[in-house]
Amino acid sequence: MTQNLRVATWVPAADPTEIGDGIASAAMPTAHKSIATTFQKGGGSGTAGPPGPAGPQGPAGPTGATGPQGPAGATGPQGPGTATYAAATDPGPTNDSTQGFAAGSHGINTGTGRAFVCRSAAPGAAVWVPIDFKTNYKAGNFYLPANISGVTIVGSGIGSTTWAICPGLIRQRCTISTLGSSVTTLSATGNFACGIYTNDPVSPALIDHTGPLSAAAVTFVSGPLGANQQLEEGYYLFITAFSDSTQAIASNNTSGLLAIDFGSPTGANVIKPTAQLAGYSIGGQIFGTWPPTLTRASFVEGLAKIPIVAFQVASVP
Repeated sequence: MTQNLRVATWVPAADPTEIGDGIASAAMPTAHKSIATTFQKGGGSGTAGPPGPAGPQGPAGPTGATGPQGPAGATGPQGPGTATYAAATDPGPTNDSTQGFAAGSHGINTGTGRAFVCRSAAPGAAVWVPIDFKTNYKAGNFYLPANISGVTIVGSGIGSTTWAICPGLIRQRCTISTLGSSVTTLSATGNFACGIYTNDPVSPALIDHTGPLSAAAVTFVSGPLGANQQLEEGYYLFITAFSDSTQAIASNNTSGLLAIDFGSPTGANVIKPTAQLAGYSIGGQIFGTWPPTLTRASFVEGLAKIPIVAFQVASVP
């Protein structure tokens, strides 16, 4: 049998410290054996190379959820002149710039309803000027509306289907309880009644009214309203209604303030030697029936003998 020989070519053995993947066996194979190089795992790893360059930036991630709302900030300081006075007493000298007031600030007495404007806010010497009339109504007293400036005269009969309307100015917030007037021409079986409506420019609304008041004697006659009514400062329409045309009550001859405050499309009705705008009338009424609203366009101007109504103050305000 022929023996085949394998001849290996040998190279110088590598330095084990320079072999990274393994160490060749230092034993020399014999000529009769196949050369089987056996590798053993090498020693320590080589030195790490330098880091490579940074890669490109990746795309932005999705927006996160909204965070909770932060707390509210502190209230800022009071601006100059923006403060408003509101108390149950009138504003005075000490309600000045140190309290945030300035010229032009507004004030109101919440008890009486009187309004004010600040003219000067000098510390300790503030000046507040009322912007309404100064009237000291007293509980229990009767008063005429402030605009009744003409001569009170003996009235004349109007009739049961016509109401007399006398606009009246209330100068201070007050609560009224009673309305009345003076009979100047009696009617043994006749009656009259008084009512009060708002001064709406289109549809005056009923506030309240009395029941029938006797005209059997020439005297002042009054009656309670259905309930006490608190009125703010301003104009109201005082109504007188009659059950017949015989009786008459005290009337307003002229009223300069009506000519000033209400005016007329007829110039002679606001300035005239013999008569002047004194009030209004409205026809088509029924004695004892008080409609909830009136039609202002139906009013007829009256230049004299418009019955007047007094009111009694129950309390202020």
